[in-house]
Amino acid sequence: MKPSPWTTVVLTAASYALILRALSPAPTTLATLRSNNRKLSATHSTITTTLALYCLRYSSWDLPDSTPSPSASQGSPKQPIDPSTTPRTTHLDDSHNPLIQSRSTFANYITSFETGYIIHDILALLYSSYLSRSLPRSLLRAPAYLAQDAPIFFAHHVALIASLGLLQTYIAKGREKGGKIILAFLLMNASNPLLHARWFVRQRTGRADKRVDVAFAAVFAASRFGAVAWVLSNYGAFHGLGAWEAYKRLRWQRRSGTAALTGFNAVWWVLLVSKIAQREVLERRVREKT
Repeated sequence: MKPSPWTTVVLTAASYALILRALSPAPTTLATLRSNNRKLSATHSTITTTLALYCLRYSSWDLPDSTPSPSASQGSPKQPIDPSTTPRTTHLDDSHNPLIQSRSTFANYITSFETGYIIHDILALLYSSYLSRSLPRSLLRAPAYLAQDAPIFFAHHVALIASLGLLQTYIAKGREKGGKIILAFLLMNASNPLLHARWFVRQRTGRADKRVDVAFAAVFAASRFGAVAWVLSNYGAFHGLGAWEAYKRLRWQRRSGTAALTGFNAVWWVLLVSKIAQREVLERRVREKT
């Protein structure tokens, strides 16, 4: 009997909490707690990115036993679809698409590991927001504190916990799907270590480092947009379609979700690059004046 994925989730969350406590023994300052939690975040992101890459490249993936033919069970591409003659309203048959249907025990452990970490991280952020308030303060109001301090991160973590938590219930029932897609999206964590590196550089030097900023912007774009492109390319390849044509033939819910994810990351990336460019222009003006 396979262990429940929730066992991995609970053990991961508890382990990270113990590690953070060991790094920040009482009495500790709020600054130290936040700094150590960022170190844990960077470390976890590196681990999950490495594991996801390894699993996608080298791990064995199995299709359900109900596949009716050897070619289907091997995930062989279907006959190419002619976009000019096939209506866009025709839904693609993904019943034997390995990108959707294939399963991996290792991949399931990775998603459980990620779920446990996200739970730990939001709890650490909640506690941090609680400590940042002056007395009198209430732990029961910690969610409100965090929503006020960092509304985007709060919403991001709540959405992730809900989504990954739902996935764990499907894994527990042996009904999970889309494991490769989920791992591809976990590769978006690749930019997190540089995100935290920017913060540590500012804390140490009091100013931003252009090299770290540019590296972060480059890895952010490669990991966020590259993951979506990889999924669409592989999805389309199974149906003999290009990435864009495959996107246009997704069901509207998936199409909307993909567009929202890509659009949100695009806005964030444009704002990031704009700030880097503005900072560079200001620094050049200062140098010219001196």
